[in-house]
Amino acid sequence: MLKENVLSRKKLDLRPLQIDETLHASQLASFVRRASAFALDWGIIILCTEMITFTLPLALLFWVVRGRMKQSFRKGQRMVKRSVLLADRRLALYDIDTRLRRRFVRHMVVYLYVLMYLPMVLAVGWVVIGIVQLVNPEQYGALSAQVNELFTTVFEPVNSLNDAFKLVLHFLGAFLYFALFNWQWRGQTPGKRFFHIKTVKINGKPFTFWSSLERATGYASSAAFLLYGFLQYFWDSNRQTTHDKISETLVIEA
Repeated sequence: MLKENVLSRKKLDLRPLQIDETLHASQLASFVRRASAFALDWGIIILCTEMITFTLPLALLFWVVRGRMKQSFRKGQRMVKRSVLLADRRLALYDIDTRLRRRFVRHMVVYLYVLMYLPMVLAVGWVVIGIVQLVNPEQYGALSAQVNELFTTVFEPVNSLNDAFKLVLHFLGAFLYFALFNWQWRGQTPGKRFFHIKTVKINGKPFTFWSSLERATGYASSAAFLLYGFLQYFWDSNRQTTHDKISETLVIEA
């Protein structure tokens, strides 16, 4: 009797999906921006998984100093926004078309960010190159190349397993990459942040780790059937792909 009473209490929830009112004024991200951000993210994933022995110590170092870096980045972002805002106000005095001003502001922001972050990226790249040359000098590289050519046929099954392991590592790294960045950066990955777009929940709630992981695993559904899920963008009224529908999200301009 108790089991029947418990089952009888369960009812179908037919309430409509809650939609955050602030999203009505948001501009949906274009396909070019979304595709470019996705390609940039995958480039970072492949690069990091190919050089995982070097990226793990760098990630650990970043985790240690990220508090100080956050303050520096925030100051830099404020400086960029303030400079662009002042430039836009000056242009408004000359009666310039609004679309042209927006385009100018968008390109100016990218230009200033490149000037601000490019030296940091070059410095990190220089350190990585120095570590690689220290650990793997030219003589060792030439010797390893000869050994690889000599034993290629002997260890071909092992190489195949190694390639399969690298493929699995790419996918696992991709799931963690998209889930962690989406969770910690509030709907943005490095690619999305670079192209000024972000993912938001339709109900306006913040991302949890599990909801971010749910969206990351949804990429597999979008990639199925010859990328049919990604192509849904072109005929869906809200420009949602399959993984957007699974996680109840939208991609908008940041």
